[in-house]
Amino acid sequence: MKLKTQLKKVITEYTKEFYTIITDEPYDKNNVYWIGGDYTGVCGIGDYYVGLSDMVLVVDNKISGEDYIDWYWTYVAEYMKGDEQYINLRSYAMNKGYKIK
Repeated sequence: MKLKTQLKKVITEYTKEFYTIITDEPYDKNNVYWIGGDYTGVCGIGDYYVGLSDMVLVVDNKISGEDYIDWYWTYVAEYMKGDEQYINLRSYAMNKGYKIK
């Protein structure tokens, strides 16, 4: 199997798991799209835009959908206000008590 095919398969598995965590619903490929078709870039899932690194962080560290959504909308609000400083997901999760791997 070519590396690109393996990579796409692993990313798809992370995407499916992340999807079920934040939506609390079974995976629906019709609600998922990768911007520009780039599986290593930014993914749209419903109202959320998420990078692969955040998906991996959520899945590997069992961050709850509730905590992710709270962080996401806090981050968006800070960004929209023009704040130059905002908390990233890793720091937010550690602050909530998650043991980040």
